[in-house]
Amino acid sequence: MPIKHEGKILDIDPAAVEQTILDKGGQKLADPSARVVRLMNDYAAKWPLWTIPFSQRSDWSLSDELTSRLEAWAAVFNAHYDFMTGWPTAEMREAQRAEGVELAALLQAELGDEWRVDLHFWEDESAA
Repeated sequence: MPIKHEGKILDIDPAAVEQTILDKGGQKLADPSARVVRLMNDYAAKWPLWTIPFSQRSDWSLSDELTSRLEAWAAVFNAHYDFMTGWPTAEMREAQRAEGVELAALLQAELGDEWRVDLHFWEDESAA
């Protein structure tokens, strides 16, 4: 597929570009038009859903139960995760990670195929 860039005609093969991305560890989306939401805790954030552009709780039409669980998951992080030492115990870290996995599945079910839910449990890397 020829593309004009800076006055030059470039011959771009979309399949080759996609293969290069996959070879470097990228993921192929089932639906390339799907939007991505990241489920992730962050310091002082009361709402753990992240998109581009930035979103807030009022932007989402989720069930009351899922909304409450997402807020509770973020609250546990803010109350117990220490930026220097991580989670107080390995058990708490594992319980929080397990809840994140379940929340990601519930969120994906509510959002449907138009969205891809990406759980990013970065605090799993800290020692407890």
